[in-house]
Amino acid sequence: MKAPQWRELKAKHIRQGRQKVQGVVFVQIIVDASGSVEKARVIRGLHPDLNEQALIAARQWTFKPAVLDGRAVPVSTVLVLEFRLH
Repeated sequence: MKAPQWRELKAKHIRQGRQKVQGVVFVQIIVDASGSVEKARVIRGLHPDLNEQALIAARQWTFKPAVLDGRAVPVSTVLVLEFRLH
């Protein structure tokens, strides 16, 4: 399975108290035999709104399918999505 190239997606700024939130969200995905994200779930998150943004982004990606014995197969992997303030 080959991951897509680096992509930057705009997410809304989330405030928690007086501070804006930034950091990483870990999302476990299952990529089906066609290369589409079949399932996605946050396994380590930040803020509920950023977690949702991470899931939305992860579901948009497509991959080159994993191959086993010459056949495309589903595979599980973890994405690390970074949210930074600019």
